[in-house]
Amino acid sequence: MKKIRFTKEEDNVVKEVMEKLKQHNQLKQQNPYAIIENELAKFSFQRNSKQIRQRWKNHLDPNLWKEPLKYYEKDFIVQWVEKNKEGPNGTIRFAKLIPVMKNRFGKLYSENNLKNFWNSRERRRVKRNQQGKGPKLQIYDEITKISPSPLASPLSNQAPLVTLSIPQYLLPDANNSPSRYQAPPVIRPIPRYPLEKSSF
Repeated sequence: MKKIRFTKEEDNVVKEVMEKLKQHNQLKQQNPYAIIENELAKFSFQRNSKQIRQRWKNHLDPNLWKEPLKYYEKDFIVQWVEKNKEGPNGTIRFAKLIPVMKNRFGKLYSENNLKNFWNSRERRRVKRNQQGKGPKLQIYDEITKISPSPLASPLSNQAPLVTLSIPQYLLPDANNSPSRYQAPPVIRPIPRYPLEKSSF
């Protein structure tokens, strides 16, 4: 069954009712999503409480942190998932990870945000394994930009500056296991033309 997106009018009703319930301290006393379901029905919107809950939790809650995950947050998610898989199939309860992330980093990430990161990571891992490349552990990325010195000329011995893009490299933690990612850009001169006497 094809999902029908929430309209702007539906979103407005959800936010207005949630705000009223919050002002009257009724969010914990009643099921807010059932109340919103009845309110939407008055405007001929057919939504059940589960749909409304998912819409609020993943999109409409004003406390949601919508900036991209930081490298150390991604690293924390990976470690948490590996330690907290449940059952023989390795079920992941991302709903349990939400308050853990909130307490650790002070940011409320949606369940969809956490799932999307993990699923994307797993797809890349599976693809690398299928291609026989194994884990991607590299220090240097490809050269992304070559910018010659503005004073250099074809007849001079001045070398252009080459900017290497190094998005990540592995740093060992206290247990000497790779768990942190950080890398500054590196600028290294290389000869532009063959030199008679090279100092490199």
